[in-house]
Amino acid sequence: TGPANADVAIRDDERVAQLESALADLGRAQAARSRLARVFDESSDEVYVFDAGSLCFVDVNAAARRNLGYSDEELAALTPVDLKPEFTPGSFAALLEPLRRGERDQLVFETVHRRKDGSLYPVEVRLQLLATETPPVFIALVLDVTDRRRAEAERVRLAAAVDQTADSIMITALDGEIVYVNPAFEHVTGYSRSEVIGRAPSFLKSGRHDAAFYRAMWETLGRGEVWAGPIVNRRSDGTPYDAEVVISPVRDAAGRITHYV
Repeated sequence: TGPANADVAIRDDERVAQLESALADLGRAQAARSRLARVFDESSDEVYVFDAGSLCFVDVNAAARRNLGYSDEELAALTPVDLKPEFTPGSFAALLEPLRRGERDQLVFETVHRRKDGSLYPVEVRLQLLATETPPVFIALVLDVTDRRRAEAERVRLAAAVDQTADSIMITALDGEIVYVNPAFEHVTGYSRSEVIGRAPSFLKSGRHDAAFYRAMWETLGRGEVWAGPIVNRRSDGTPYDAEVVISPVRDAAGRITHYV
């Protein structure tokens, strides 16, 4: 879930960078304007241009029309307030004031958009004022963050499951430093989370296994493989306990091992 969530964020960042780069070039040269027009038309994200005075839409790209379900003619009769159920004309005007006064170059916020059929979907909005245009216009770069929200929700569910499982779970960095233990670990070992975070797991050793045992374990993990087997560990009060242990490498989006669980 972690790598998947990161992939979603990276894709969002790349799309925003492309749109903002084109926007930054606006007004410098005709070629830059052509580039913005191409990005505007071809972007898979929604782009809106609306009049700074009336707030009526001047132009929207194909992605916006497709996502919202409105025609060009229908959108020409709307303003951004019609798409955002949480805003009133007054509250949206107040939101725009820092841009009008030149106090901010850009506003970034999350809201929801309402389609023509009434359904809602979460979006991230990046809003700028193009005061050099005649007449001045606002341009909004809008990302549908449904996938991002879904990934975040999945991460929260996974974190809750790990925290609440009856099995003891420990996550370490590559060098063995403990970065996380769940409540079951605390219950089984008698050690609190604050006592073990940042330490190597060697304090759990019971003395029942020789150096060759642990060397073979790390050789397996070093090959990127899962190690599984019985271990006798030691609780905080010194008593030994038997455990069936599985240690798995955790990989990032590029396939590199970052942690062990």
